[in-house]
Amino acid sequence: MNLALKIALVALSFVCSDVLFAQETTRTPATSLADCKSKDLRGSNPEGPDGGVGHFAFVYEVYNLSPRTCKLIGVPKLYFFDLQNKRRAVKFCPNCSDYIYSTEATSLIILDPGKSAYFLLGVMLGNAIPGAICQQISRISVFPRKDDFPLSFSLSFPEQTNFCGHINVSSWRSGNYQPSR
Repeated sequence: MNLALKIALVALSFVCSDVLFAQETTRTPATSLADCKSKDLRGSNPEGPDGGVGHFAFVYEVYNLSPRTCKLIGVPKLYFFDLQNKRRAVKFCPNCSDYIYSTEATSLIILDPGKSAYFLLGVMLGNAIPGAICQQISRISVFPRKDDFPLSFSLSFPEQTNFCGHINVSSWRSGNYQPSR
């Protein structure tokens, strides 16, 4: 190979690497994405898996309506309300497995425009646990981030609103909820 051709190839490789470097640096790193905000999300409550007598998992799904990509991470902040719309102090286990669903590692959920994410809430309903203290819950407020306005969800089965015993809440999961069959 002659010297002029070698110099041209080296110069071209520098130009190409500068172009590739410029393309990579213009991408937004996932960690610098904005948190998802309630105003940009639409919530739904698809039917969850049936856990048999007295046990159920509620599914809460959010859909990104905004034109921008945002992020969700960890377990959502939840407030529970009774039939009189009074906030109730309800203890729950964050990102704990339930016999209906398993724990998944908490991960950063990138929610592109038009995409969905969901979490699950496993509960004992009614008087399934003899002697358990039960609370009537009719509504759950979900805060996608700590300082945001809540998304409000009514429960799937309002006639079975006695939450008894242990409540398990999964972390956010990417995609639409798909029941296992």
